[in-house]
Amino acid sequence: MFLVNVKKLDAQIFNYKIDDLRIGRLYEFSAYIANVIRKEKCFNKTNIRFEVRAINESGNVIAKKGTGDVPECYNMSWSKYGISFETTHSSVVLLMISNVAEGRGNDVAIDDIELRVYSTNDLDDTFTTDASTTSIIIDSTEIDSTETSSTAPIAIDSTEIDSTETTTTITSTSSKTPQHTSTILDCNNTEDYCECSNDFIGSSCEIQSVDVCSKHENDTYGSLFFITFGSGSDRFSSKTASDFNFTTNLKKESWSNFKPGAYAFVNSVPSSLTVLWHNAAKDHTTNDTDGYMYLADLGKAGEQIFNYQINNLCVGMSYELSAYMTNVMRETWWPSVTEPNIRFEVRAMKENGDLIAQKSTGDIPIYKHMTWSKHGLSFVAKSSSIVLLMISNVDGHWGNDLAIDDIQLRVSSAHQTGFCYPVLSFNQPKFCPIVSWEANGITVANDTVIGLSTIGMFIDTSNAIYVNDQETNSVQIWYEGKTEPMIIKPENLNASKGIFVTNDGDIYLDNGEHNWRVDKWSKSSNSSVPVMYVSGTCFGLFVDRDKNVYCSLRDQHRVVKRSLCCDGNTTTTTVAGNGANGSAPNMLNQPSGIFVDIKLNLYVADYGNNRIQFFEYGNLSGMTLVNGSLLNGPTDINVDADGNLFIVDQGNHRIVRFGSNGLGCIISCSDARGINSHQLESPSSIAFDTNAHIFVLDTGNSRIQKFLLATNPCDSTTTEAPTTQVTTEAPTTQVTTEAPTTQETTAAAVATTQETTTKASTTLATTIKSTTAAAATIKPTTEITTKTTTSTSTSTSTSTSMQTTNSSLTPNP
Repeated sequence: MFLVNVKKLDAQIFNYKIDDLRIGRLYEFSAYIANVIRKEKCFNKTNIRFEVRAINESGNVIAKKGTGDVPECYNMSWSKYGISFETTHSSVVLLMISNVAEGRGNDVAIDDIELRVYSTNDLDDTFTTDASTTSIIIDSTEIDSTETSSTAPIAIDSTEIDSTETTTTITSTSSKTPQHTSTILDCNNTEDYCECSNDFIGSSCEIQSVDVCSKHENDTYGSLFFITFGSGSDRFSSKTASDFNFTTNLKKESWSNFKPGAYAFVNSVPSSLTVLWHNAAKDHTTNDTDGYMYLADLGKAGEQIFNYQINNLCVGMSYELSAYMTNVMRETWWPSVTEPNIRFEVRAMKENGDLIAQKSTGDIPIYKHMTWSKHGLSFVAKSSSIVLLMISNVDGHWGNDLAIDDIQLRVSSAHQTGFCYPVLSFNQPKFCPIVSWEANGITVANDTVIGLSTIGMFIDTSNAIYVNDQETNSVQIWYEGKTEPMIIKPENLNASKGIFVTNDGDIYLDNGEHNWRVDKWSKSSNSSVPVMYVSGTCFGLFVDRDKNVYCSLRDQHRVVKRSLCCDGNTTTTTVAGNGANGSAPNMLNQPSGIFVDIKLNLYVADYGNNRIQFFEYGNLSGMTLVNGSLLNGPTDINVDADGNLFIVDQGNHRIVRFGSNGLGCIISCSDARGINSHQLESPSSIAFDTNAHIFVLDTGNSRIQKFLLATNPCDSTTTEAPTTQVTTEAPTTQVTTEAPTTQETTAAAVATTQETTTKASTTLATTIKSTTAAAATIKPTTEITTKTTTSTSTSTSTSTSMQTTNSSLTPNP
C-alpha cells in the first residue's frame, strides 16, 4: 500500500498522466483509502480531493470531488473513494490533493488506485461493479509522487507531469477485484460509528449524509451564539456580515452584480441567470417566516466565508461549532459543476493563530430538491480567545454556490454557559432587598491629601484606594492598613478625570483635556503609554471583560471604545450618543460615569439629561432606567451582583439605590448639602470594598467618606476577593435575528465577588418595566425628595468593572 504522512494543504499525493481517452466517454477514477490513526485520540484527519484536469496550457478542471474527512476506526478500515467524469480531452492528468494541513495526524494509506471506463453514459456516480469493461489497476510500486504544493487552478503540460508510465506494472484486466469492502465510511468494528455523546460532533464521528450525529438532539446544552440572520419581507436583506459580528473575504453585492466572491442575505433563493439554482427555496430556521439565509457564490479556494472572534471560553471545556449548509444548485446534466467543500477551523486568537481543530464537510452534493445538512466540528478549547472559521476548500466558477443558516456555537456540558470570565479587579457585593449603611461617614482622606478638585476614584479587590489628584497630576494609592498613600506621577499626565485599574495592576488614566488620549500606567514597567486617542476629556473610564476600554466624552456627548487585544487595531467606535446634545434614545447630554456588565451592556450616567441610560450590547438606541424627575445631575453609577444600581445623585448631594423596591436614598438623605459626617456636597464617585462598605468621593468637601454596612440580613458575609467566574446556569439561547450586532449570550447567572450566584437577575427586571411605576413604589431607607439645585461641580469618576449578567433586563424607553 502507499503510506503517506501529509503535511501541507494542497500537497499532491498522486499525479498520473494518461493519453488516448475517448472524448465523451464516462470514466471512473477511484482508490481505496484508510486512515492509519487508531480511533483513540483527537488528531487531524486526512481529507483528499480527487481532480481530473486537461493537459493543456490552462489545465482545465474536468471534474473534482472530495473525500470528506477520512475517519479513524478501531481497526484500520478501507473505504472506496473517487469520482466519475465524462472526459472532454483525450489527455488528462489524474490528481489526488490534500484538502487539509498541519497538526498531528493526517496519515493515510492508499491502495488499488483504478481508472476504469463505463459501458454506459449514465452519469450516476454510484461506483456500480458492472459498469466497467476495462480497468487500469495501479499498485503502489508505480506511484512517483512527492509532497509538492498545488495551487488550483494550475497549468499542466506534458513536461510538468511527474509520473512514469511503466507498462509492465499496469494490468489491463477486468477480472482483478480489490479485496476491500466497497461501502463508503464503513468502519469494520462492532462499535456504533455515530457515537458522539450528547449530540456533539465527535473528533471521529460522522454520518454519511450530514457529517454529524443527529440522533441525540438535545436543547439542554447552552448556546454561546446562534445566528439565524433574521427575517424580512424584502428578498435581499440590507444587513451585512458585521451586523452579525463576523467578517468575510466575500463582498456584499446586489443581485445585479452577484458573481463569484459575492454574498448576500436572502429570504429565498433567487432565480439564477443560469437557471440552475433551486429557485425560491427557503431558509432552514424553524418557524421563521421570510427568514434570511447566508447566500455565497464562492470563487477561490481559501476564501474565508465566516470569521468570528470570541473571548472568555473555558480552557479544557468541549464545544461544538456547527452550521446548516446546502448546495443551491439543482441536479443537472452539466458534468463539471463544482460542489462546495468547506473547512471548519478553530484557531487561537493570537499572532500565529495556532490551529486547535479543523474538519471539512466534503463535497456538499447537488440534490433534486434543496436539502439542508448539518456540518461542523467539536473541539476542546486550548485558549480562552479563539477564532472560528469557515473556509472554502475548492475553486470553481461553475457551481460552488452555497447557502448557510443557523450558525451555532454551543458548549458540550449540560447546564454550563461555556464562558469563564476573568478575575474581577473590583468588588461587586450581593445584598438583601432591604439593606442599610451607617448614616455617619468616616473621613478617609481630606483636602490636604487629595487636593481640592479630585473627581476620580477606584477600589480594587485588595481594598486599595486609587485617586487621581488633579492639583499635582499624580495618582495616590492607599493600600489597606496604610495611612499614607503611595504616589505615582505618570509622565505628561494633565488634569486627569477618569480612572480604572485592571487585575494585573495596570492603571488606565484620562489624559484627554490637553493630550487627547487615554494612558496606561503599567505596574510592571513603572511607566505609562498611550492606549487610546480621544477628542476630549474622559469623565468616565472602563475596561470590560474582553479588554475593551471605554471613555465617556462629556463635552462630545458620546461614549467611545477601543479594543486593547491587538496593537495594530487603533479603531475607536462610538457605542452611545451621536455627538449632539439631546434627550432622544440615541442621544446623550454630558455623559459622565459609565459601567459595562458581563454581557457587555452599557450603563451611562447621563448628567445633562438627569437620567440613567441603558444600551444593550450593539444597540445605539438607549433605554431610560431612571428618569429626570428623580435625579439631578447623576455623575457615577455602580451595579451590584443582583443588578441593582447605585447612583451618585450629585445635584441632590446624595447616593441612591435603584432596584426591585424602586428608588431609595441610602446616604446623605437629609435634604441638604453640608460638611457634617452624615452629609455630602456634590459627590462625584462611588465604590465598594470587599466588606460592602461604600466609599464616596465627596468632591465639594474635598474628601473621601467611608460608610460602613449596617444591616444585610440575607447574608452576614458580603464579598471576598473574586475568583475566576465559571457561570453554571443554563443560559438563555440568543437567536440573532433583528438586533443588528447582538453577539454572545452568557448565562442567566451572576458571579458575585464571593461566589457564583445562580439567581442573579431576579430583581431588576420588574423594576425596569416602567420608570414611572418604579417611582410610584419608592421604599426608601430614608424619605427621599427631589431637588433642582444646580450642581456646583460637574465632576465624575469611572465606575468599576462588572461581573453581573442581567439576562432578565428588559427596560422600557
